[in-house]
Amino acid sequence: MNWTAGGGRCAGRKQRRTILAEQRLTAVAVPEIRRRRAVAPPPEVPLVVLSATQGLPRAMRVRWTALQRGIATNAVRGAHGSVQGAGHAIQADRPQAVVAAVREAADRVRYFLKD
Repeated sequence: MNWTAGGGRCAGRKQRRTILAEQRLTAVAVPEIRRRRAVAPPPEVPLVVLSATQGLPRAMRVRWTALQRGIATNAVRGAHGSVQGAGHAIQADRPQAVVAAVREAADRVRYFLKD
């Protein structure tokens, strides 16, 4: 078992490279996202944020889920849901939950287009 720079365990070299690449991308993307949020509010579009319930130590999972809930709460048309038994790859672990979230967002679009 290998360890990443952030202290998490991973299965092998390929996964470690992926995690490190995600960390580099995040380091670049986060300041840009913050800059854009400061300039203009997000668009008023339906947003469904899904949170995993597996894959991180409990304290990290609680904090991460709270951050994700905040994203949904701050969106004008946001919704948040936790997907039981899903890890980082919710689409692979619980594809039905992702399909349901997409359908929910599409239904909201249809509803607001009626106005």
